[in-house]
Amino acid sequence: MLDASHTAETATFNARELRNAVAMAAQVVERRNTIPILGTLRITATPEGAQVRATDLDMEIFLQIEPLAASGTLDFTIEPRLMASLLRYADDQVTITTHKDLVTITVDDVEARIRDLCNPATDWPGMIGPLSDEAMISEAALHKALAACIPCISAEETRYYLNGIWLHQIDGHACAVATDGHRLARYQTQEPWPFPGQIVPRKTVKLLQRLLRPGGNGQITAMVAPDQTNSTEPTLAPKQPSNRVEFTGDGWRLISRTIDGCFPDYLRVIPKSEPNITATLTHHALCRFGEPHERCRAISIDPVKGRMTYSRPYGPTISMPVQAKGDQTIGFNLDYLRGFTARAGTIRLESKSSGDPALILTDDPNLTQVLMPMRV
Repeated sequence: MLDASHTAETATFNARELRNAVAMAAQVVERRNTIPILGTLRITATPEGAQVRATDLDMEIFLQIEPLAASGTLDFTIEPRLMASLLRYADDQVTITTHKDLVTITVDDVEARIRDLCNPATDWPGMIGPLSDEAMISEAALHKALAACIPCISAEETRYYLNGIWLHQIDGHACAVATDGHRLARYQTQEPWPFPGQIVPRKTVKLLQRLLRPGGNGQITAMVAPDQTNSTEPTLAPKQPSNRVEFTGDGWRLISRTIDGCFPDYLRVIPKSEPNITATLTHHALCRFGEPHERCRAISIDPVKGRMTYSRPYGPTISMPVQAKGDQTIGFNLDYLRGFTARAGTIRLESKSSGDPALILTDDPNLTQVLMPMRV
């Protein structure tokens, strides 16, 4: 029997909506945590609405869902893998009831009772978002920019300032840049960005891209914490957390810390002179080389002979025609070339010489890509 001094809170959800929200929020949760509550999701529900939250202390996501019915204030935490397994085959409704520290989840004819005294929802370490002016960005444009730059984000931890996308402004418009030192991608949008440049971490960027709809016609609200490095405020503590960015879309909100550091001057490596070597490559042709060997990843492009060649160590040498002009043989990483062509289909290489970076041109005039050559 229920204790009369503690009423039970109940909420009923559409199984598919709750499952999708749990799956998205679970991407924030780290598998290994020294703080138990960081390994959980927080689910709250009232008659006005419901929310699924997750955080790793560097990022927090809020996903709004509409309950079918709710009484009282439902508020509890649960491990995402457990919640996902309960919802895996649900196709109708999910009813959740909380009473003291007992959570009862009813999915079809399955009932799960969970008792957890270690992770009360009141201990949830929520993040404080930035308080600044807002900028409205096209959902489709932001998705294009992130999708173009994500493959070029560095995974090298020593140069930590390259472990994300640099969102900054050029003539007041948002521009996204990412580089790993071997390749670079820059996407120039016509969307407003009235903020200082921010290096958004890789994990945040990938989650943000999944939240956005390709070709969506929605608007994303962006806010950035103001730069307080030159503040004259006579206090040791800032008025609000710095180095944070927030994006809000239809039914979701994402807060994230940004990476401290100075992004390098990428404009120096973008070729500006007239090219002496050009080549047109297709994804279909590059795939015919097969998988590159771990000890040799470069293909050579000989414009004089009109051939591109890949030689495996102690293996076959594969050569095929290529449409190219120039008087020098130049080499590039086969994996990187395939990455560019996989997204564009056909690319055009332009380089001044075999030792200079090459400009990668596609059908998108807003996209600038650069690839460093390899010795062959």
